This record gives sequence, structure tokens and C-alpha cells, in this order.
Amino acid sequence: MRHLLIVVLLAGCATGPQLVWRNDSKPGSAFYADNGECLQQAFAAIPDASPATQPAPAVVIGGAPRGTSRAFMDGWNSTEAALEADRKQAARNQIHRGCLAGRGWRIEQQ
Repeated sequence: MRHLLIVVLLAGCATGPQLVWRNDSKPGSAFYADNGECLQQAFAAIPDASPATQPAPAVVIGGAPRGTSRAFMDGWNSTEAALEADRKQAARNQIHRGCLAGRGWRIEQQ
């Protein structure tokens, strides 16, 4: 019985309130068009780096400093590259949300 109570409590924690976009002057189906246009605007303002512009992952055949792997220091495995991708995505999200808000959409709990 004790295990069932824990499972029920954990299941209740997993299902929190759902957030949805609402607009008083547009039907819900209009969200898809506005959302698509706002996503295009966000990616136009802050484009993704294409794989062609990023350095290729390093392939080391001998010569790497002892105890290191250049694959963790260069190319797509770089921590700085991952942090930059996160910064770009956060900025895109802000542009996207601002664009939708400018079109009258707001986030509400369902």
C-alpha cells in the first residue's frame, strides 16, 4: 500500500498545469499561421550556423597530447559552441514570444 501511495504522488507531480497560447480576437486555428511567421522572423534575425560554416570534428591519428582527445577540444564537441547555440536559441525564443505577443497572443494555464 505504501508503494502505491508513492507512485500516485509521483504521478501527480508529473502532470502540472499546461500552458497554451490564447488570443481574444483570433480563433485557435490562426495560431499556426502566426506561429510559423514568428518562427521565420526569429530564425531570420538569428540564423543557425550551418554545418558547412562550423569546423569539422577533429580526427586525431597519433600526435595528440598524452591523456587528451582533440575531439573534445575542437569542432562540434566544443563547450563554447554548445553555449553559443543555447544563447542563440534563448534569443530566438524571446523574438518568437515577442512577435506572438505583438499579434495579440498570450500564454495562459489551461
